[in-house]
Amino acid sequence: MFKTLLNINSTLVVFAVLFLILKVVFIFLSGPLPDEAYYWLWSKQPELSFYDHPPLTSWLQYLLSFVIPYNILQIRALPFLCFLLILSINISWMKEIQEAENIEVLKGSVIFLSIPLYGIFLTIAFPDALMILCLFSSGFLFYKFYSTILQGHTNYKYWYLSTFCFSLACMTKYNAIVFGVGILVFIWSRKSALRQIFWSRHLVFAIFIFLFSQIPVLVWNLEYQFTSFEFHLDKRLDKELSLFGFIKNITTFILATAFSLSPLAIFKLYIMRGKKLINEANEYAISCAYYVLIVTIIFCIILSLFTNVLYYWSVVGFVLFLPFLSMLFRRTWELIFQLFYGFFFLFLLTINSAFIPITIFFGNVDRETAIIHEWEKVVEQISNFKHKFQINYILFTDYRIASLYSFHAKDQNVDTVMRDRETQFDIWRSQRKFYPENSLIISDDDFPIHERLKPLFKEIEYLGQIQTTRYNRNLKDFKVYLAKRQN
Repeated sequence: MFKTLLNINSTLVVFAVLFLILKVVFIFLSGPLPDEAYYWLWSKQPELSFYDHPPLTSWLQYLLSFVIPYNILQIRALPFLCFLLILSINISWMKEIQEAENIEVLKGSVIFLSIPLYGIFLTIAFPDALMILCLFSSGFLFYKFYSTILQGHTNYKYWYLSTFCFSLACMTKYNAIVFGVGILVFIWSRKSALRQIFWSRHLVFAIFIFLFSQIPVLVWNLEYQFTSFEFHLDKRLDKELSLFGFIKNITTFILATAFSLSPLAIFKLYIMRGKKLINEANEYAISCAYYVLIVTIIFCIILSLFTNVLYYWSVVGFVLFLPFLSMLFRRTWELIFQLFYGFFFLFLLTINSAFIPITIFFGNVDRETAIIHEWEKVVEQISNFKHKFQINYILFTDYRIASLYSFHAKDQNVDTVMRDRETQFDIWRSQRKFYPENSLIISDDDFPIHERLKPLFKEIEYLGQIQTTRYNRNLKDFKVYLAKRQN
């Protein structure tokens, strides 16, 4: 028995070290992903809100830039800090929920490290990392709140702190609101003292806290004709989506979500329903987690009727299950499977981002990762063109490429003209003079020069091509043009 426990303990420690090594390698050896660079660029021009998302992540990145040098860590320090805080809170929560011994806490922590969905989005600098932290903190404080109710001495301090953390989550990403809906549905389902909050002043005060926290977002959207809401509620929706499109969207979402957690984890979550736990507070905790998950699933199904649903939108639904992870994998083979699955998944991701796109060996190149490599060469050649033609202003046909160039070249004097969507660049352009001078235009095969760009210039001359390669394999071709301004 002791030998088995020792072996399990040693295995958990080894995998914990391996997962942390992968995280460190990814942070420091992989360049920023396109959207990471895009969001980082927001922090260089802080506003009350932004076109795609609320502002909290960018505000914090802006503050961190005063203490972190200009390098990749300036982008990824925030998600790493979020990861450490979530890990710490999760350890505290596991001890309360399970009355767990150290081995159970270690087990739950390592399983948390093995979940690819959270391994990814607590490493890359998307707004999701901060949202996850805020939602998880809100969930933990809500657990503390209803625990006091069940013990007969209600402490509303935890209710208001939970509301505050939830409000911060909504200041990070709009889809955090789904978590709040799930919590309210859970409260309504409890025929107990918890339900009484619907008829108390405390719900009114909580709503006030939430609305007050959203003032920056509302003020910014009021100034720009609620363009952020229009983007999410109208422009990104497919108004001609067919039944086949819906089936494709929901199937892709389900499969991607299952593999980003692991199929075994999904199965264990399913059979865990209705399982009796140690006490009533823990029964509440798991019930609340399922309510949030169900509301999230319904939300994603509805969205699938109108648009492609991204798999990582599901992080909202699974976040309250994190303290229960050690209870999901009771058998040794289940635990070992999950650890190896998570390591294999995250290992491939690290290789793909830090060294070479893996799909290149199968005759295809993943666009999202192909464009993150060899930017020293790209910046150098663009600089040569700028120097030769005395150009300071650069236009890109894709916001992702514009953002990556801006980070690597330390040059914010860039702009975009895209054919298929608006971005924060369009907001910035509205704040200044449009195309003030002769420009370089950088395009690629995915986003060629749009027809509406041509009338803006007297002449657009093709200058050449910048090709990126890695290990003698072609990654990306950029086309360079000289655009001469109308007199």
